[in-house]
Amino acid sequence: MQVVTREAIYYGLSNCSLKESLINKTLPYAQRYIYKRHNDKYVQLKQSGFSILNNLKVIVVEKLFYRNVIKDCDSVSKERVECSCLLQVCLNS
Repeated sequence: MQVVTREAIYYGLSNCSLKESLINKTLPYAQRYIYKRHNDKYVQLKQSGFSILNNLKVIVVEKLFYRNVIKDCDSVSKERVECSCLLQVCLNS
C-alpha cells in the first residue's frame, strides 16, 4: 500500500507568536467541547493520535504551497498547489 502525503513549500516566514498564543489558549476549550458534546468522536480521535495536538506548532508564512509525495517509491508531483493552511505531522522534531 502506498500513502500519498503533502509536502509543504513555503516562502517568507512571519512572526506567529500572536496566532500561536491564541491557538494554545483555545485548544483546551475545543478539546473539552468535543469531549462533552461528541464523546464518541472524541474517543475515536484520541485513539487515532489526537494527543499529538499537544505538540502543535504554528508557523505563519507569506506564501504556502503543497505538493503530493509518495515516499515508498520516492515519487514527487511537479504540480504545486497554493493553500492558506496546512496541517502536517513532523515526527523528527
